[in-house]
Amino acid sequence: MRKKFESIKPAAALFAAALLCTVQALAAAERSCGSPGAIIDSHLHVASPENWETSPLKAMLPEQPTGEKALEVLKAANVDMAVLVSTAYLFPDRAMSMHENDYVAGLVKAHPDKFMGLCAISPPQPWALEELERCVNVLGLSGLKLHLHANPMNLTRPEDVATLSAVLKKAGELKPGFPVLIDFNWFDDAQTVAMLEIAMANPQVKIIMAHALGHHYKEFVAVALLRKLVQGGLDNLYVDISATLSAYPPDAPSFDDYIWHLRKMGSDRILFGSDYPVETTASAYDHFLKMGFNPEEQQQIQGGNAARLFGCTPASSG
Repeated sequence: MRKKFESIKPAAALFAAALLCTVQALAAAERSCGSPGAIIDSHLHVASPENWETSPLKAMLPEQPTGEKALEVLKAANVDMAVLVSTAYLFPDRAMSMHENDYVAGLVKAHPDKFMGLCAISPPQPWALEELERCVNVLGLSGLKLHLHANPMNLTRPEDVATLSAVLKKAGELKPGFPVLIDFNWFDDAQTVAMLEIAMANPQVKIIMAHALGHHYKEFVAVALLRKLVQGGLDNLYVDISATLSAYPPDAPSFDDYIWHLRKMGSDRILFGSDYPVETTASAYDHFLKMGFNPEEQQQIQGGNAARLFGCTPASSG
């Protein structure tokens, strides 16, 4: 009889292990892209190994943000997906810029259950609009990243506003409602106001202001006011809170003020992000969980808004 029970033990252990794997798989499926509770890092940079030696980021970042590293940081944070941000805007050379966008598209194709992707362009380049069209029609990427401070562009200069407006117009023509993530010099009060004016003048695209405008977050009151006063005004405006979460922890003097203004922006217009490798996804999400959002707000910010904005498809849909 003892031998009989001993022979059963290994089988029972195998059954228990299989059951655990099944439960974990079902839990992951329930939290896939677009489902309630999904967590999406909406601002995660990657750079191709081929261009890394000449990338301006090499001297600035602690490590090269490859696709492999992106998978590792998502796994470490138990985060479901990431929106990969191309660094193509850093390269004035057209071939190098195209390669960065190709790199992001390749990662998305290889890991559609883990990645969505944003192409990038440098608006002043004469081939910028052609590359944008390629990103949409050939690469099929989910949005566009612009870094106006890096290129550089100044939104108080009419010629730069015209250049940016041409990009936004083209994006809207290629795909109405196309998301455009914009990092600009929000340290400059005048440029922050100019960005709000540009967003209002270009309702054909969804504009995401990166990093929640930093210390200019009080402008969210103006956003809320304009939405009330102007029909359709700034309905296309979003923010991500990447690279700012650690700046306003619960013990910060401005924490309550920051959260109050974020709610003025609207929890349906805020995207969670890390800005990796500036901050890891795990660290950013840990800070996010301490912000005190209610369950509905948290679900929207941590993934629901990004899923809706970038049009992700649940992995279970095939």
